[in-house]
Amino acid sequence: DMLPQRKLVEMLKHYAKAYFCEVASFCVMGNHYHVVLRFEEPGPVSPEELLRRAKRLYPKSGKLLKAWSKEQWERFRVRLFDLSELMRNLQAAFARWYNRAHERRGRFWAERFKSTLLEDGEAVLDCMLYVDLNPVRAGLVQRPEDYDGSSCFLRHAKADRWMLKLTDLVGGGARKQAMREYRALLYHRGNV
Repeated sequence: DMLPQRKLVEMLKHYAKAYFCEVASFCVMGNHYHVVLRFEEPGPVSPEELLRRAKRLYPKSGKLLKAWSKEQWERFRVRLFDLSELMRNLQAAFARWYNRAHERRGRFWAERFKSTLLEDGEAVLDCMLYVDLNPVRAGLVQRPEDYDGSSCFLRHAKADRWMLKLTDLVGGGARKQAMREYRALLYHRGNV
């Protein structure tokens, strides 16, 4: 039986690969989660790439996809750059899984997700630090990389290849250097 936080992370990874976005950081807590995403600017997408992403989202719909009109493919293309659509998919899939796994029915999420537009790399980095320090502030762990429901844990375990590269934000070219710099920022911010 999979833990809910692991299932949510698995689903986040799945949907991030289908949409035109990268996960910068996340933290799944007991009753909520935080995620920092970077979406690509909307643009043209080849028919082959659209089909590949459609098959990722709808793995059992091969025949149905072949019947999609040009307008349906265009709506789908636009959706792939839309945060609200990603969150709708993620939260609906998790709620279905959780309800089925725990034999329950009804609404799962208390309210709609909240989002904030982060204007630059510094704001993204600031938000990532806030997210990765959540379990430390909650008293669940001493060090952020010890909390297995977080991006910091995956980065520390070198299981973050599917996420935004830290070198895009800190440390220049080397992954090891970027991780060292990020951890220093994290420890400084969290007084760890």
